[in-house]
Amino acid sequence: MSATADFVVPNRALQRYILADEKIIIATHRHWSMLWEPLLTTAGAFVLALALLVAVDPDVRNDMGWVWLPFVVLGGRLLYKWLEWRGRWFVLTDRRLLVLDGFLIHRVAMMPTEKVTDLGYERTPMGQLLGYGTFIFETAGQDQSLDRVTWIPRPDSRYRLIIAWLFHPDAADAEAAAQANPDIRPQAMPSADSPSGPPPPRVWRGRAAPTPPPAATTQPRPSVTPGRMVTRAPTHTPSSI
Repeated sequence: MSATADFVVPNRALQRYILADEKIIIATHRHWSMLWEPLLTTAGAFVLALALLVAVDPDVRNDMGWVWLPFVVLGGRLLYKWLEWRGRWFVLTDRRLLVLDGFLIHRVAMMPTEKVTDLGYERTPMGQLLGYGTFIFETAGQDQSLDRVTWIPRPDSRYRLIIAWLFHPDAADAEAAAQANPDIRPQAMPSADSPSGPPPPRVWRGRAAPTPPPAATTQPRPSVTPGRMVTRAPTHTPSSI
């Protein structure tokens, strides 16, 4: 299994947690919209400071440099939040699930894939609008630190890929290929009621059933008209004199 098309070569912070023989299926940051609050507050502070400077008398503007202080503070907070966002990863490999958090303090949560028994999926109205969702992993044991992963971008395609990899390994390659080539879609199989085209082949244990040999054809008997008898002339052999 190869990585999906949206997979980007991970940075050093991610490579240090991936084994040499471990294959990455999904590796993604959280959705950018988780930064909406620091973005809006920083932009609001900038607009407010600019409006105050425009409203006051030009002679006192040089003494009002303090109005930029909230913008500077909130801008520094936005930079810190962005660095934290850059350090947050959601990773699915062929062996486990990983969630990486933190900028100054790194935190790693890990769960083997064989422990996952079910996968829930949530999308709020805002998530449907902006394109993010929440994955809910259920396990057979106690609660895990990976039970709820939020702010996942492109959740529809990634949900299908996770489901295929965890519960339908035979369909995982096809799903990964479909995500790598979005223009290629699987063709619909003809239905049994469709008059055109042969019916689809039967599948037996993942393999196509062998085609039975054609039935032996028999030659038709010659027709004989009733009431008439067909006789053959006797064959005479020359007798010796």
